[in-house]
Amino acid sequence: PDFKYADNNLAKKLSGAEDYFDLFKSALDEMLNQTGKPVLENGLIKSGVVVRHLILPQQTNEAIKIIDWLNSNTPDVVLSLMSQYVPMNRANELKEINRKITAREYEKIINHSFDCSFSDIYIQDRTSATTQYIPKFDLTGIN
Repeated sequence: PDFKYADNNLAKKLSGAEDYFDLFKSALDEMLNQTGKPVLENGLIKSGVVVRHLILPQQTNEAIKIIDWLNSNTPDVVLSLMSQYVPMNRANELKEINRKITAREYEKIINHSFDCSFSDIYIQDRTSATTQYIPKFDLTGIN
């Protein structure tokens, strides 16, 4: 699953999802009940849960809250830190997310995650923050 917000107020402001954290916790609990501890073979997950966190600009404290919550409550998940955020659509209306993340922001979060007890962490290269990887969402290729 994607874990974007630990703060319901921020979730409401940026995504209109006021109960985000509460619903996420419930869904993650069910996923963990169904899958158990992660099983990795040659760097690939065969079973278990990978929790992805898309790091947003100016939200390093939020990212650290998420990492700390996962580390304290679900240390058996595999953490995936994503740097691919590209401002689109209405992001220009919200100055705090109207840019890509900086190297400093990303390094702070990565370094913090290494101080935690996760057994596995996937880290995305910051060069992935480009519109090149964003689909057109026009149903092209759908039969």
